[in-house]
Amino acid sequence: QAAQAGVWERGQRSTSHPYILYRVGPSKRHRDQHLAWDGLLLPKDAEFWRYANPMNGWGCKCSTRFVTKAQYQRYVDQGVPEPVVGDGVPARKPVKTEEPVLRPMQYRNDKTGEVHTGFSGIDHGFERNPGVGRAEQLGQVFERKLGALATDTVPVGAEVSSGLDVQITGKLGASVVHAIDTIELVHGDGNLPKPIPVQQDEQLIPRASTSHVRTSDGRRRVVRISIRERDNPWPEMMTVHEIGHYLDIAGLPGNDHQSILATMPEMAALLRVIHDTATWRAILRGRRGAKGAKDVTEWKRLSRRREAFARAYTQYIAWKSGDTTLRRSLDERMAADQPPRTRLSQWPMEEFLPIAAAMDKLFEKAGWLTIR
Repeated sequence: QAAQAGVWERGQRSTSHPYILYRVGPSKRHRDQHLAWDGLLLPKDAEFWRYANPMNGWGCKCSTRFVTKAQYQRYVDQGVPEPVVGDGVPARKPVKTEEPVLRPMQYRNDKTGEVHTGFSGIDHGFERNPGVGRAEQLGQVFERKLGALATDTVPVGAEVSSGLDVQITGKLGASVVHAIDTIELVHGDGNLPKPIPVQQDEQLIPRASTSHVRTSDGRRRVVRISIRERDNPWPEMMTVHEIGHYLDIAGLPGNDHQSILATMPEMAALLRVIHDTATWRAILRGRRGAKGAKDVTEWKRLSRRREAFARAYTQYIAWKSGDTTLRRSLDERMAADQPPRTRLSQWPMEEFLPIAAAMDKLFEKAGWLTIR
């Protein structure tokens, strides 16, 4: 049911897949009603899908597939494969484009005596689409949790801007200031050292990179954070991402990214939560299947732990602050029409809740967040 809900959500986000095709599964025996629905091809806003979107009963292996206009026309012209019944060989059958009428049925619970109204061919308890309203429900739960977190936290330590020797240049200056102000709504940065310039005239200038040098005490120090206008259309997100690298390198305990290498128990716990998500597993699959030097390099970068921390930090600031610009940027990056490397750079809400909780504990330990 959860997998089918995910299919529904992804299909609803896609503007290029306006139709849904119903198919029975690989069972040797099928319910008569489900066989009657096999090959049903309807618009995705048809009322039928609110009640009869698979699974439609215990052991049901039916599924749906979102299809494009071109695929719709091909199925109308050529039909779809017949479902295999027993050991038969599949032929082709025409699709059905007329929405069927669902026949109401009553189900009696023999243990309680309760009578429930459902539909023919759909077991009691399965008479609703598991994906409809799921995003809204999760969003409401997420908002309540974040609201509770926001009211239970107070900023401590110095503001981020006091630890950054900021020189704003170029057209993106307002975006950089907006990002820093948003971070300061969430937490201070503790007693972070200011970036030490390599040369006297070198300052912290916005561009999409974080440069650092090793100083006499053996630690690395950030000397430049840069955000280039040509990097991507989400400069606020990029700024928060790079400041995430800065906080890791200059602020968390450890030498040369040792915090990312999990010397802090709280960082190790955060990384375990991240690595336990379906999004992270998809990143690893993308890395294994990468082809071409550029593609391999990009997937490797996406799968680095320090990058995972910076991306999680960006999403944490966006949701914790409630900033509409950052949240809109998150939605745009995770849209169905984005390439996989862009979509997988962030986590869906249900995966991010435990990540946010783990990050709270990390920042509380670092002195950047006080939980009342």
